[in-house]
Amino acid sequence: MQVTSRFSGHRLILWLLCLLLLIISLTGCGNAAPEGSTSAGETAKGRFLEEELTLPEDITMIETIGRLSDGSLEMMALTGDGTERKLFSSKNNGGSWEEIALPKELDAANCPFTYAAAISADGKIFVNGGFGTDGSSMENWLFAADGQGRKLDIPLKDTESSGDGSVGNFVSEGEFTEDGSLFALDLQQNIYRINGETGEVSGTAGTSDDARIFNASGNRLFYFSEGEIHVLRTDAEENGADSVLPDAVVEENTDNSYVQGDKTMVFDSDGDDIFYASHQGIYHYNTGGSVSEQMVNGELNSLGNPNTSFRKLFHINEDTFLLWAKDESDRDVLLKYAYSADASTVPDKELTVYALEDSSEIRHAISAFQKEHADIYVNLKIGRSGDNAVTADDALRTLNSDIMAGEGPDVIILDGMPVDNYIEKGLLMDISDVAEEIKKDSSLFENLCEVYKKDEKYYGLPSRFLLPFVEGEKQAVDAAGTVEGLASHIQSLAQNGNDNPVINLSAKTLLGYLFDADSAGWIDGTKVDQAGLQKFFEAAKTIYDADSDKENALDLETQGIANVGSSGTLDLFIGDIDVNLGTIGSDADLMAILSVNQQTKGKTFSYGLFNNQEQKIFIPYLSAGISSKSTHAEEAKAFIKTMFSEEVGSVSGNGLPVNRTAFEALMQQEEGASGAMAFSNEDGEMISLDMTVPTEEDVKALSGIIDSLDTAAVTDTVVREQIIEQGEAYLNGNQRLEDTVQTAMQKIQLYLSE
Repeated sequence: MQVTSRFSGHRLILWLLCLLLLIISLTGCGNAAPEGSTSAGETAKGRFLEEELTLPEDITMIETIGRLSDGSLEMMALTGDGTERKLFSSKNNGGSWEEIALPKELDAANCPFTYAAAISADGKIFVNGGFGTDGSSMENWLFAADGQGRKLDIPLKDTESSGDGSVGNFVSEGEFTEDGSLFALDLQQNIYRINGETGEVSGTAGTSDDARIFNASGNRLFYFSEGEIHVLRTDAEENGADSVLPDAVVEENTDNSYVQGDKTMVFDSDGDDIFYASHQGIYHYNTGGSVSEQMVNGELNSLGNPNTSFRKLFHINEDTFLLWAKDESDRDVLLKYAYSADASTVPDKELTVYALEDSSEIRHAISAFQKEHADIYVNLKIGRSGDNAVTADDALRTLNSDIMAGEGPDVIILDGMPVDNYIEKGLLMDISDVAEEIKKDSSLFENLCEVYKKDEKYYGLPSRFLLPFVEGEKQAVDAAGTVEGLASHIQSLAQNGNDNPVINLSAKTLLGYLFDADSAGWIDGTKVDQAGLQKFFEAAKTIYDADSDKENALDLETQGIANVGSSGTLDLFIGDIDVNLGTIGSDADLMAILSVNQQTKGKTFSYGLFNNQEQKIFIPYLSAGISSKSTHAEEAKAFIKTMFSEEVGSVSGNGLPVNRTAFEALMQQEEGASGAMAFSNEDGEMISLDMTVPTEEDVKALSGIIDSLDTAAVTDTVVREQIIEQGEAYLNGNQRLEDTVQTAMQKIQLYLSE
């Protein structure tokens, strides 16, 4: 993909500069200049800078924003506690707003909520929502610029209501094109073209299982269908022409994930120029071309935050873009990207962060850090990904070599690494000053911060953590004080002739859960207790053999702790299993567990820690240290502080925050039902589960459990994978116990001695 710093008038200059650099390199006149610098060592200038614009006071939720033909913006939004709807206009590209008249039919008292809304270039407003004082009448309305409205009768497919009275199909999104056409997407992934004057349906587009609308702009509708991004023309010359954007344009900028209204890409167009935003940045593509130009680098701003979702992109002019988005807190934001000729093309400083595995949590922390430190570029390096065959062992060997050669990262995400080994070899910096500053500035679960403390010095800090848990009847929870106790209980359940599987886990998944809960009892730093390891394998075999149906066992194929959750709690609810193992790593995990425990009929379920004897186990996650050879120690310390901030910690993801204030913010939701799930069991019987948020008492109980934690699970990925590899062979009958223990011991000891 071609990368440039600006569009249009600067292309020739950039092309000439590239040609000059190429000539210099070919004639052997020294090393090429580093990226972002000129050959003379001067820093290259010119970059789009991000600014969050101020929205009208008291906005609760933006329902739609449109750009009119005169260049002004109109925005419809709910304000206050969501019981008042207002229409705003901006004549200066979002710099300031004034309230304008809203059609009376759209008053929140007449239309409590909307599912879809759009504003056209000539000021029309389309709304699908719940009308009537209680919002029970699902209707489509079209309003002219003067406020005169009429109801639209859109003949949707598959509109039969379900037995509980809910509507079977309705419009979930709407977009206007320049010619006045309204494009509507329904819940069944049908896209309709509707005459904006008559309301008549004149055709369909993108009718497929995965169809969705990105945006309409000018005379184009951008939509996704059957794995491709389509561009439908609506202008007179090419009315109805449908083309597909070439793969080279979008590359890895989009995926199949989709939530109503939230998008992985958004588009705008102007003549032959198409602009789009993704988590990689903002790009320009000229129709008919084969490449796109990156104009705004997403790594340097909020675009790169994986928790940011996009709603609409506006190309204002050559130097300015506006982006309506939702941030990691689901807050509506209007972001302005303005070109600055004085800003360095690449920030003056670079901080390298290394993680063995990629995660949205580390990327969110990087995005938050860069918003506060615009002069620092964070270079994230991932040791291994799903796209390559690099093993954890190979990745760590490379990392170790780089560190010893003085070419390693500044910040090291310690998850999956032999941290005790690194401390002994002096590869990690003493960050006790950072630990004390964080403790001083924030309320923490301080008992979790001692994981990497040696000789009164801190060499790493976990910013998040997970809790191994067991869920079931009281006897199961009580038995989970040890792996051996749980194995004995599960064996007794199986011997009592249960019709259903007791735990129903694949060998690999079971071993992963048991390793998290038990490994700290027989691995101490670089030492492994052989007797403890043998007992671990024996208990795992007892649990695994309790179920005879191996074909339908749950297999999460986890590579590490980041992929574990409360996956089996629904199986427990519908009666497919008797005991559920997992980890609590988010508010959603706790919500699912509590909802199942409260609503299961005929049995009384609870949950508790899955421990190792007297140890209270937790799994440290997103732990950070600093290389002892880092030349950017102060910047690295600032980054770790950002990881512990309430802003970063209070976003729901994988792992609960060590920051206690962030934990409380994460759990602080309105009490009561927050939704429902409906699914069928093996007999085809429909079952529903109301998802209820944790009460204050529930959160207090979990906080008490957290305060009691005293032992960190072993998180070394290489050790974990070697245990699972050998254990899987033993559990499946392909290897004797003695050989399993001996081979595992040899491999682990060899690895830890390096």
